[in-house]
Amino acid sequence: MKKKQPKPRHRSLVRTAIVAIVSIALPLFVLGWMGVVKAVQRGVERQVKQNMTFTLELEKSIDKEKGLKMALDLQQLACIASAHYVSPEEAAKELQEELGEDPTLVLGYNPLFPEIDLRLKAEYMAPDSLKKVDSLVRSLNGVKQFSYQKEMMESVNDRIDQISWGLFAVMLVFLLIAVLQINNTTHMMIYAKRFLIRSMTLLGARFCFIRRPFVRRSVWNGFLASLLAIALLALSVWCVSRYTGEDLLAFITTEDMLYIGGALLALGIVLSWLGAIFATNRYIRMDSGKIALS
Repeated sequence: MKKKQPKPRHRSLVRTAIVAIVSIALPLFVLGWMGVVKAVQRGVERQVKQNMTFTLELEKSIDKEKGLKMALDLQQLACIASAHYVSPEEAAKELQEELGEDPTLVLGYNPLFPEIDLRLKAEYMAPDSLKKVDSLVRSLNGVKQFSYQKEMMESVNDRIDQISWGLFAVMLVFLLIAVLQINNTTHMMIYAKRFLIRSMTLLGARFCFIRRPFVRRSVWNGFLASLLAIALLALSVWCVSRYTGEDLLAFITTEDMLYIGGALLALGIVLSWLGAIFATNRYIRMDSGKIALS
């Protein structure tokens, strides 16, 4: 009768490494999704702000040529995303479409002034920046009035701040969960080698020599786990965009994705490195009796 051959040891090591990598990758993946949600929130915020229109009413004496030149000059300013000149005739036509009646026929003349529709860049939509833009625009020659809904802008900014702080709090919670999960995974891997660590300590090996293979393996596992989390994150974002009809990539810049990927890579490596150092130091300094009971 043939004896059963023992399984090769490398299979057990590979299985342990896979479990460790997956255990580290999962919290990083969830944390990455929180980063995607935050990036989408910023993208939506940026789009909403840039789609808000501000009306710059000009003096009646400003003709079309001067108005177009003013719009072109305004568009060169750092705070302006776009500037569109609207003549009194075009404004009257738009008003007629809204009211269903031509105001020039009712009044006998066109009461509307030429105007420029402005859209500001998102970074200039904060209350302090709006005051500076207001002062700058009002100082221009030929400007009669610059109007925008101040209360609505303050309400939008307050709501965005509330959402941002809420997301920040949730991200901190998931970051803490990721730290604990990665630390526990790294600790369990080194726990299985605690008697080997103790034996090397009794033989007089230097602490850095004992730590080196465990730290190297943990950092490698953290690196692979980070790559796995990034791949799963990219795949899931693509799937959500494709099968739900919500184009998340329209709100996420390439810079955002690079930041999220870099953060996940750094977290996976750094947390695995720190976890390996602390866990190894613990068993190096622990006496034999406690190691046996641990």
